[in-house]
Amino acid sequence: MKSTLGTDENYGIRKARRISIRAFLPLIGLILMIVFGAIAAVFAPTLTNIISDSITIPPSLAENFDLISGGVIFFALVLLATLVYTVVAPKPKRGVTERGLDRERKERIQAAKDAKKTKQRAQAKMARERKKDAQAEQLKKR
Repeated sequence: MKSTLGTDENYGIRKARRISIRAFLPLIGLILMIVFGAIAAVFAPTLTNIISDSITIPPSLAENFDLISGGVIFFALVLLATLVYTVVAPKPKRGVTERGLDRERKERIQAAKDAKKTKQRAQAKMARERKKDAQAEQLKKR
């Protein structure tokens, strides 16, 4: 129902404003990094034991191998989260439609026609002025 004042916002139904999740993405990312760090710290010794059963770890690397395996777990979790976000994230809407492209093409054609008409008018006006000047020169010579 249109109001007599010209605005519908006072009398019409307003759409509820949605809070976009995009505003909270940096906070969610920070929380995920903290959680992934904690998971990596917990499972790093387990991964180190699994790897040390398969291969022998040099004594010089034994102390740092927990940090290395924790880093690998952390990196793998970050890659997994990135992959999931990439698949699930909403894609921006593209404003390209066949109708829009057709309209733009017609506008370009019309603009070219208008430019051609303007150029022809200018050339015709210049030709008339040259003709008048030539006639004025002939009158001066007589």
